[in-house]
Amino acid sequence: MSWAVSANCVRWSTRYAGLCPRRRDLGVFDQVFNVANLKNGVAGPTANLSIDYRHPMPLRRDLVSEGWVDRVESRKVFARGSVLFDGKVTAEATGLFIRVDRETMRRSLDGIG
Repeated sequence: MSWAVSANCVRWSTRYAGLCPRRRDLGVFDQVFNVANLKNGVAGPTANLSIDYRHPMPLRRDLVSEGWVDRVESRKVFARGSVLFDGKVTAEATGLFIRVDRETMRRSLDGIG
C-alpha cells in the first residue's frame, strides 16, 4: 500500500534555546505524524513516540520534518519520520497511534463519552 507523506518546515529561534529540546521535538514529530495519519484516514491519539537523535538540530536554520504511515495492524497505526537539515538526517522517530472511528472521536471531542 502507498501512503501519503506529511512534510513541514520549521525554524527554531533563539527563543527556544532554553526549552527542553526533547519536548520541543516531540511536538514537531507528533504534529507531522498526525497530519500523515489524517491524510491517510487512520487518525487517532498518540500511544507512544520515540526519537533517536543523529546530529544536533541547529537554531535559526530551516529544518524539514517529514512523516509517513509505516504500517497499520488492526487499530494500531505505526508511523515513521525524520528531521533533516541540509539533506542530513538530524533525528528519526517512530510513533504508535490507536485508530479511532470518526463517531467515537466526535463524541470524545464533544465531551459526550
